[in-house]
Amino acid sequence: MRSEEARTIRYPFIVRQVVNDQGKPEWEAEVPDLPGCAAGADTFDQLAALLGDAIDDWIQAAREMGQDIPLPSDDEDYSGRVTVRMPRYLHRRLTQLAKLNDTSLNLFIVAALALKAGEVPTTLSAPAGTRSQSGPA
Repeated sequence: MRSEEARTIRYPFIVRQVVNDQGKPEWEAEVPDLPGCAAGADTFDQLAALLGDAIDDWIQAAREMGQDIPLPSDDEDYSGRVTVRMPRYLHRRLTQLAKLNDTSLNLFIVAALALKAGEVPTTLSAPAGTRSQSGPA
């Protein structure tokens, strides 16, 4: 039985496309606010349905065990600003790559971090030497 209450609460989740042992792409998702809550599927559309069910099941199991249900986290604790120290050679190389990509150093670093974190930047230039891929926004 699916809880209508659970479906109205929106938990942030992380989605990534992976390649399975047979070399076929698959989709995985996890809900950081609900430890152990995850789903996997062959297609993105299947993943969306399965993740909703996984969230419902997690909440139902937690209630049955008398555990508190965590509220969804939000972005209020993140200003979007961070100070990073790096070696001079890396600073120089990133600046050169940003110029080659006709973008600012800040946007270039954000795009590089997003790619490394598994995100596909849609409004930023991708670092040189990397290939962009289509994915969910």
